[in-house]
Amino acid sequence: MLAAALALVAIVVRDYLGSTKAGPAIAPSLLPVLPDDIAAQSRSWRWTQTTGDSTHIEVSADDFAQDSDGLGTDLRGVTLKIFHDDTGTFDRVDSAAMRMLAGGDLYSDGKTVISLGVPAQGESGQPVVVTTSGVTFRPAENSARTERMVRYDFHDGEGSSMGADYDAGSATLQMLSDVSMERFGNGEDRPPATIQAGGLRYLEAGSRIELAGGARIEQGPQWLECDEAVIGLQQRRMRQVQCAVARGGEVGAHRESRFSAPELESDFGHEGELLEVRGRGGALFESVGKEQQLDIRGKTVALRYQAGPQPGKSFLRHVEARGAARAQMDLSAGGWQNSIESEALVLRMGRESSGIEQVETLDRGTLRQSATAGAGPSRMLEAGRIRLDYSGGSRIERLSASGGTRLVQVAGDPGSTELRTWSAELEAEFDPETSEIAGLRQAGAFRFEEEQRSGRAAAARFDPDGGILELDGDASVAGAGSAVAAKRIVLDRVSGRLEAVGEVAGSLVPEGGDASEAMPAGLFASQQPVYLAAGTLISDPERQTIEYRKAARLWQGPNRIDADLITVHHADRRLAASGSVSAMWVDGDGDESGQSPVASVRSEEMHYQEEAGIARFDGAVDFRRAGMRVLSDTLQTRMGADSAGGARRAVAAGSVRIAQQADGTGLRGFGDRAEFGLADSEIVLTGGPARIEAPDGTRSEGGSLTYRVAGDSLQVLGHGGERAYSYRPASR
Repeated sequence: MLAAALALVAIVVRDYLGSTKAGPAIAPSLLPVLPDDIAAQSRSWRWTQTTGDSTHIEVSADDFAQDSDGLGTDLRGVTLKIFHDDTGTFDRVDSAAMRMLAGGDLYSDGKTVISLGVPAQGESGQPVVVTTSGVTFRPAENSARTERMVRYDFHDGEGSSMGADYDAGSATLQMLSDVSMERFGNGEDRPPATIQAGGLRYLEAGSRIELAGGARIEQGPQWLECDEAVIGLQQRRMRQVQCAVARGGEVGAHRESRFSAPELESDFGHEGELLEVRGRGGALFESVGKEQQLDIRGKTVALRYQAGPQPGKSFLRHVEARGAARAQMDLSAGGWQNSIESEALVLRMGRESSGIEQVETLDRGTLRQSATAGAGPSRMLEAGRIRLDYSGGSRIERLSASGGTRLVQVAGDPGSTELRTWSAELEAEFDPETSEIAGLRQAGAFRFEEEQRSGRAAAARFDPDGGILELDGDASVAGAGSAVAAKRIVLDRVSGRLEAVGEVAGSLVPEGGDASEAMPAGLFASQQPVYLAAGTLISDPERQTIEYRKAARLWQGPNRIDADLITVHHADRRLAASGSVSAMWVDGDGDESGQSPVASVRSEEMHYQEEAGIARFDGAVDFRRAGMRVLSDTLQTRMGADSAGGARRAVAAGSVRIAQQADGTGLRGFGDRAEFGLADSEIVLTGGPARIEAPDGTRSEGGSLTYRVAGDSLQVLGHGGERAYSYRPASR
């Protein structure tokens, strides 16, 4: 506009001078005497260009004088008006003095004021005023230039530059250096904006502004610095900014943010509000709030904003990073540090950029969590997709992962172990006050490993406070020579307590120094697996017990124990069983045929002491071995082979009965106590008196009766002063 105005001045002056030369001659006597260096002079000069009733251009000057040599013309008190009929305004140029040089260039050394958009009918308006000096206009090139200070004043702002160059042909304005532009704003409705740059180039045809030599743009709480920038305009408003080597940020009520990138693009709305920022070539976004610090990096980072309720305002709502993307979220005051990595991830911010609402990976990612202060617990999660949901206080509220997860957790306590888990899906809820996991659930082919312990299940729940791991559906736990499978297993990782429920099955290997060492060596050989089955299993290291409930069974080869309840006591190396007890074991070495005798007992209760190798059975005892059957209230016997030392002998007491064989052969006996050697199948029956009956009706009574099962012989002895009797039926 500056160049156009000066161009019109030059054209009008030249046209006027040309017209005077072609006009009629003026009598010399009427002309004033001019100085020798002036060829022509005029005062109160005015020129207009009109079409019909419309005036397009109006030029006036207080006077002008042409040099005698014709090389220059001086104009004084110049005023130029350019009318715009379509807007009802005109542009006005005022200069105290201008000089036209011989080559046609026009030069204004003094103050030159250009008012743009002045109302033509005198109405009140807000014109843009440009003030400068030392302006040179070249009509041949249709350009104007000044290297002096230029000031720009408009209705809601101002600006300045050192020097300016305008090319009317290409409609290009260039501010040479020290560029500063400011829009004052309007309180809450429109934020202030400033532009500072080493140089500025405005291309009117392309509606763009180019900034060079280091630029800074500020708009309200937002700012941007770059080495170079291109500003795209639409309807005279900034709509896009492209920057090289850029850095910027925003200062808000709740947080301060910063970003940087080798290449940066920003989009603005109709009211000047920031809509989107895109960084490429390795971008960084940082945000520091009262409760949280945020750091996002990636090959590309995009910040998307939402328009606020007031014109010109916007708030960050969406951050997307791609290409080796990484986001780190730290609680400002203690708590947890969260770092997430993926090829692509998205962060969603709360209203008015108050804090994070959600973080989500768009590809396989890794989440790392650790205490922000000192050594403490830590977690590492890998998954196909990871999502973190935050509460209003910028603390994690919920974590979900899918697409195959791997979780590694370390409690952080001295000597704490590392827990590794795998599953198809994972969900966790956090305590909003502490950011600690309040509950964690994993589903789909779950498995875990921890030191020597491992397990599997269809799904699992984890309680970090109590260290409780709940396994559901085809659950199994193995470790330290033992393995347990059940429909459901609950494991206390801190105390080691394990409870298995529903179709419990498994195995363990008795060996010294292990929790399973209470397995009786006489009944079950060490270093070999003992198998188990039960409805419920409870292993309690604090009580040093293992309980097998509901149709429980322990077995190793032919040796086994069945009962409603089997309890193994680790501390004193003993076993107790109750409720429909059934025990069976190989008793002694094999005979010539290679077959080993098998002993069995049924009772209500059983107590076994491993160190002595002795078992006691109580309640409806039914003992059987190699053609021998003894019924009694109690039975005490050595179990297994002779490895425990001493002859294999058993003692039965309380309503002792020796039963016949199933085929009706053998003797029946009755007494108060029976002691028998298992190797030679000899029974010593005592009572008051003891009695033995044969199938043929023969009966013997005495204080002590000795019966050898193998030889089917009977020895009848009195006891003390008592007599012994034998009765035979009369038929014999």
